[in-house]
Amino acid sequence: MGGARGSSQVLIILNATPLIYIAKVGLAKKITLLPYRICTTDAVYDEVVVKGSASGAHEVAELRELFAMGKLHRINPKEHGIRNLEGSGIQHGEATIIALALERKAKAVIDDKRARHVARVLGADLIGTPHVIAYLVAHGIVSRQEAMSKVDEMINEGWRCSAKHYSQIREMLEHTSVTTTG
Repeated sequence: MGGARGSSQVLIILNATPLIYIAKVGLAKKITLLPYRICTTDAVYDEVVVKGSASGAHEVAELRELFAMGKLHRINPKEHGIRNLEGSGIQHGEATIIALALERKAKAVIDDKRARHVARVLGADLIGTPHVIAYLVAHGIVSRQEAMSKVDEMINEGWRCSAKHYSQIREMLEHTSVTTTG
């Protein structure tokens, strides 16, 4: 699964919160099994892995290993794309994710409400952490039951989710069709 991947492969760009919570609940290695190129930017890597190491976050060692093995990637947008987002009220890491998604016509995985609004206004292809978990179900990597358990675990770890959103996630996971990959 590691190594060079074709340029026609779908690129999924994870912001800090999705990357942290996917790792916290033990799904980091599993997302590398998806038939997509999974990445983040240097700004988000520094926020999650470098600063996370300093704070002793338990999920950081696995993430560092996956980046070192080339199973997770770091890609950066062109500087002008980031400059275009200055003054939007979002953090630098979020700006790099949105800029890269727009530049590469990739899927941005962002959970922050303000950053999602900015991404939508700019026309970025946007999904949230639950969609990544649904992809794991769709590709037969985790069961629906395990996926729902991981969502519950994320909430227990501090991931924010309203009752309405939780109900929508359950419904989405219940209706995710499992596909076979070649």
